[in-house]
Amino acid sequence: MFCRKCGTRNDDNAYKCTQCSEVLQELTPRKIDNNLGLAILVTVLCCLPLGVVGIVHAAQVNAKAQAGDIAGAEESARKAKMWSLWGLGLGLVVFGGYVLLALVGSAL
Repeated sequence: MFCRKCGTRNDDNAYKCTQCSEVLQELTPRKIDNNLGLAILVTVLCCLPLGVVGIVHAAQVNAKAQAGDIAGAEESARKAKMWSLWGLGLGLVVFGGYVLLALVGSAL
């Protein structure tokens, strides 16, 4: 890893530059919400196929973040949330249609 300030080559795990003492990386990585809870909730209550896709993407978040692939972790978190919300929406539409049909059927 090269220092942004002076350009000196440092060890990849170095916290500070050996030449100028510039901080090279944060000690604690930023926490990325993996949306796993939402994906599991959608899988159990709303839409199994879309919820499972959300779980798969959510499971990738922590591994990518620990490997240093923050952009990949954020992308997986975004996809997990997107698929889970699509599943939630689809589940609500189907449930609403069921309730509507039940009301119409009981009125006849």
